[in-house]
Amino acid sequence: MTASNHVVTGALIGAIVPVPVVAIPLALASHLVLDASPHFGSKNMTLTDTKFMAILGTDIFVSLMILSAVYIARPTNWILMLVCAVVSASPDLVWLPYWIKELRGKNFKRSRLAHFLGWIQWGERPWGWLVEIGYFVAIIYFLRSYLMV
Repeated sequence: MTASNHVVTGALIGAIVPVPVVAIPLALASHLVLDASPHFGSKNMTLTDTKFMAILGTDIFVSLMILSAVYIARPTNWILMLVCAVVSASPDLVWLPYWIKELRGKNFKRSRLAHFLGWIQWGERPWGWLVEIGYFVAIIYFLRSYLMV
């Protein structure tokens, strides 16, 4: 799943579950559930492809806008919403060193964590963008009521 879908999911968990000791692990677990669901991806696209870079840039921008909206609106549990949003997206940071190595043209061997996080993404499909957009719209629909306080 895209980072923006992880971010909106984490924010919604932080809004619905007011207990940090429950909400934060749920946000982390949500990352795995979303990545194990059908979503956008292409085995032919590398981390340095122009298309991937455009998608990544847009995704980061949308994610930052969501985090900004939570910060500006400051609804009940806004800090927990931000924490859960970041925690939900954070497992994808494991890909950062591999992306940097690929940009530099260096070979790399995946860690066990990276291997697992790649393995659970069995549902990556080129048509998965339909699922991603539908999911995003649905979660934003529920999240908006918490942002309009």
